[in-house]
Amino acid sequence: MWVMPPEPSREDVLEVDQTPDDQHVHLMCMAAEPVQLIEKTRQPMPAEVGQPERYDYEYARNGTATLFMCTEPLRGGRLVRVREHKTAVDWATEVPQLLDTQDPEAERIRLVCENLHTHGIGSLSEAFPPEPARG
Repeated sequence: MWVMPPEPSREDVLEVDQTPDDQHVHLMCMAAEPVQLIEKTRQPMPAEVGQPERYDYEYARNGTATLFMCTEPLRGGRLVRVREHKTAVDWATEVPQLLDTQDPEAERIRLVCENLHTHGIGSLSEAFPPEPARG
């Protein structure tokens, strides 16, 4: 069960950064980063005496993906998941998976995310039935 609090102010986020580790309340941070999927088209030129190995800038673009990176800064944990898109539903479905896989025994988790319109209760309502979305 999870609850989405109101949007915090900048001061609230800075305060969370200084919160000491608590075994009952865990701090987690989640960010989504789009990346290009590229493939090298040429082999590097081997190193020679006085010359390091050289790489060409040319590549083939094989589409894009989104990396959802979840970290636990006070505990040192990290989880990276790859998705095809970065939609509200993609973000919303990452939240329960994050909570269930990272620390299912925690009483409460503080989740710090980027300030995007897709990171909110509306996204949870779009992805889940009303009862689970409200927590």
